[in-house]
Amino acid sequence: MSSTPTRTLRRRPSRTVPATVTALVLVLGGAALAWAGIAGLTGDTTLAEGSLTAGSGLAWGSPALYAAVAVLTVLGLVLLFAALVPGRRTLLTAGSTWGGPEGTTTVLSRSAVERFAAARAEQIDGVSSARSSLRGSRLKLSVTTYLLSTDDLQQTVRNAVQSSVDDLGLESAPRVRTIIRTEHDD
Repeated sequence: MSSTPTRTLRRRPSRTVPATVTALVLVLGGAALAWAGIAGLTGDTTLAEGSLTAGSGLAWGSPALYAAVAVLTVLGLVLLFAALVPGRRTLLTAGSTWGGPEGTTTVLSRSAVERFAAARAEQIDGVSSARSSLRGSRLKLSVTTYLLSTDDLQQTVRNAVQSSVDDLGLESAPRVRTIIRTEHDD
């Protein structure tokens, strides 16, 4: 037996929103400085002089300066918070190893469970299409059918999909909720 401590796989989403906001701010600031620098090199100093004139009129205690500092502080704290707080887990852990080597952990992405549930529902007679979304511990299944009576179909779909999801062996299997919608040819 190994004395190495086990680590759990906790894949988190990428930080695309904070990275995009930071990159956009840096690009816009760099573009503004480049524009002012190029304008200054070509002899047009009105932009630089206007900025210096506007900035020189500000006092250390002016409300405009406090507002600018407050906005920059809030933006920095929001970006720091978005970078440090982990996002929602994107992987679900299965309890069994499915015949793999000892100590192997099987994981499924949330989107894989959604696609699996929708595909399983579409295999049932009377179902023309299905979509699913997994939020927390609830799997919402939206089913479309051409049948007029949907009571039996709703129960059949819910039971079949719930059984299939339970068979995946997830540590916390989501509860299936089914919504049936009928479509009729006109």
